[in-house]
Amino acid sequence: MHYVSPRFVAALGMRLVEGRTFSEGAAAHGEALITQTFARSAFFDGPALGRHIYSGDSDWEVVGILEDMKQFSLQQRPASELFVVEFVPAPPGLGGTYFAVRTTADPIAIVGSVRTIAKEIDPLVPIENIAMMDQIVSNAMSRPRLYAVLLGLFAMVAVVLAAIGIYGVLGFLVTRRTREIGIRVALGARREQVIALIVRQTAALTVTGVIVGVAAAAALSRYLEGLLFGVTPLDPATFIGVIVLFGVVAAAAAYVPTRRATRINPITALRAE
Repeated sequence: MHYVSPRFVAALGMRLVEGRTFSEGAAAHGEALITQTFARSAFFDGPALGRHIYSGDSDWEVVGILEDMKQFSLQQRPASELFVVEFVPAPPGLGGTYFAVRTTADPIAIVGSVRTIAKEIDPLVPIENIAMMDQIVSNAMSRPRLYAVLLGLFAMVAVVLAAIGIYGVLGFLVTRRTREIGIRVALGARREQVIALIVRQTAALTVTGVIVGVAAAAALSRYLEGLLFGVTPLDPATFIGVIVLFGVVAAAAAYVPTRRATRINPITALRAE
């Protein structure tokens, strides 16, 4: 439950999904806003808009439904939240009252005015932790961002090593088939046919590896969900990009040595060990 002022929703730019926001007489009328998760919960049997919520002597009517939000951390899952218009001072030691100020001017320039207004309301209350919303979000993302950067660097190194390994192993396997290629050419096979055969066989190995790799990545990517914002663990662009990269590397590893082998004299290829 959050105790807020009538214009709190507008100040923070919360998106209204259904219904309306608070009216000027919201406190007297007992108006309440809830989040989508709360609206979909078992608390309501059917549509939540217009229903009443009772707590002790309080009676609130749901006048609007807000989009789910993350109040305390970016890792937080959507929760059932209730917003009512009422001023309840926070008990000592259990946090404090938060003010949200929206301005079109320079936020730093109005800090002095904000402090003055707050002192006029209650001279005994200290004003601290003044920060812009961008700064608050940036601070909340600092540690996940560091983890993501480190994992990204390790992933880039792993991709490069994997690409080098794929190219080297497949290139070595094709090179060992130089004698077979010479026999095929000596028996009348066209070079294009030999290249297509070797690349096709290599592609079968590559597809098998890609299937196993994608399945393993999909199973393990859920452990990275806490570091991701704005994308899902099964991000299609990332998976498609890696598949295309390894496919190109494997094709080059098969094509280059095969084309080189088909250009040598078949007699020389037959003598190769």
